[in-house]
Amino acid sequence: MPELPEVETIKNDLSKKILNKKIVSAQVRKARIVKSGVKGFIAMLTGNKIIKLNRRGKLLIVSLQKGGERLLIIIATPTAIKVIL
Repeated sequence: MPELPEVETIKNDLSKKILNKKIVSAQVRKARIVKSGVKGFIAMLTGNKIIKLNRRGKLLIVSLQKGGERLLIIIATPTAIKVIL
């Protein structure tokens, strides 16, 4: 379980790679964690642009351009975030 300074480092490193980038595809490995349905979730992400990345405790808050949507990522257990540039 990472400590807060490690989560801040993850946020800072991720910000350098993903801010102002468009999401071209998304994949959900565990459908049960997406409450609104996988197809709609992937549709909401695909083509959207990442405009801001914040941290609140061990939670990363990814703000998206279209629809004012936010993606929440909990950094409490081993988390896989794959960024392909």
